[in-house]
Amino acid sequence: MSPWGEFAYRVAVFLRVVALLAGVVMAGLVREGWASFLLQACVEAGSFLVVGILLQLVVLVRDRAVRP
Repeated sequence: MSPWGEFAYRVAVFLRVVALLAGVVMAGLVREGWASFLLQACVEAGSFLVVGILLQLVVLVRDRAVRP
């Protein structure tokens, strides 16, 4: 894997971990009755997750295209 690919893969993993932790925190807040304030946070966590997955897919597709 190229240095760029390794970096992008690590960023993607980091974004997915951030989204997972945000989901855990939001689930706890929903249980405490803060659900009405969490719509924007859910959208942001979802965007982190989507960007992380797409970035990881780009790295994997690029690596497979480079290899013979």
